[in-house]
Amino acid sequence: MERRRDIDFHILTNAQHFDRADLAKLRDLDLSRILWGVPVYSGVGAIHDHIVGKPGAFDRVRKNLSILCEAGAKIELRTVLIKPNAPGLLDLAR
Repeated sequence: MERRRDIDFHILTNAQHFDRADLAKLRDLDLSRILWGVPVYSGVGAIHDHIVGKPGAFDRVRKNLSILCEAGAKIELRTVLIKPNAPGLLDLAR
């Protein structure tokens, strides 16, 4: 990042593997040049977990989004519209 100041980064992550210990590492980065893309498939935990096939994933995403926000990260929430989450799209947007 230091040598190529002309390049920004868009990092796609499922946000499953951050913890509070990562805050210091995140703050060492030039977060103004990084956009974190995080998929959130529903505002309802059970639907999100069903879509990703991992119980508890929604709660972990919420917790880890808080860590990214606390570090000052720019975040883009991403979703794919499919039958199971279509009825809740407006609620997710809110």
